[in-house]
Amino acid sequence: MNYIGHSYTRTPGHVDICASIGHNMMVHSDPSACAYWFVAKGNDLTAVEKFWRENGSALRSEHHFMDIRKLSSANFQISVIKQQRGDLVIIPPLAAHQVLNMNGRSIKVAWNRIIPKFLEYSLHEIKLYNELMKPEG
Repeated sequence: MNYIGHSYTRTPGHVDICASIGHNMMVHSDPSACAYWFVAKGNDLTAVEKFWRENGSALRSEHHFMDIRKLSSANFQISVIKQQRGDLVIIPPLAAHQVLNMNGRSIKVAWNRIIPKFLEYSLHEIKLYNELMKPEG
């Protein structure tokens, strides 16, 4: 997948499909452009889903960018990653995350992969994903 963003564009909170490992490389950008990733641990997914519901929307609807001030009051840890040109961000399976682009335009290339260790999670997640919002056609 390719993503083209500019200042203040956002990717709402979500979990990557099928308990996959997310990879995101910023391959081009304006000189000062960056992206801030707000990432929760996969082990905290239940708490993150509850927090999203209590503060706006279902996490898995992929429609709600959580206000950063609200996110800072969460009862789970959030890691903040600053991504610049050339940086690769890797998101662990079941780790909820959202992204805020800043300071100009950027182009990112993203891909997901599933490893055998997480195949059982993947099968559960695809069933849940299809039930909630994106049935296979």
